[in-house]
Amino acid sequence: MPSSCAAINCSLERSADTLNERPEPYVRCRFPKEPARRLRWCAALRRQSRDRQLWAPTKNSVLCSRHFAPDMFDRTGQTVRLRDDAVPTFVSSASVSETRSCTPPRCT
Repeated sequence: MPSSCAAINCSLERSADTLNERPEPYVRCRFPKEPARRLRWCAALRRQSRDRQLWAPTKNSVLCSRHFAPDMFDRTGQTVRLRDDAVPTFVSSASVSETRSCTPPRCT
């Protein structure tokens, strides 16, 4: 499972250094397999692919628990789980296109 959060501008960055300095514990939440719920999560993220379409997560994409309201979690058992109707609520307000490129930028 990847350690990076799929949300744009999430403070839990992709580098190992920041992962060791997490300010609070978090849970990595996989995207739902059910198409309707998965689509609601993607729409809530407001993330676009390079071709300006709605971003589609891979099978390994995750969101950290910081993007969900506390009442979206079931804490009754030994493990913390997302409720079936959970949808991300705390995401960046900017709709940002994915800017990563397969080729590194050239120095001129």
